Amino acid sequence: MIRKEMILLKRSIAPVRELISGILRSESYLIEEKTEKYFKDVYDHIIQANYLS
Repeated sequence: MIRKEMILLKRSIAPVRELISGILRSESYLIEEKTEKYFKDVYDHIIQANYLS
């Protein structure tokens, strides 16, 4: 059961990782510096969660 949940978690994380990565690469003027730091932190957490699963 835990293995199935880990697979589901990994499948759920991948699209979010790509979304956040795209936001960070966009260099949009709409994203302030403090918001960019937040997205970088979120991205780091996604990478850690993906690594652990």
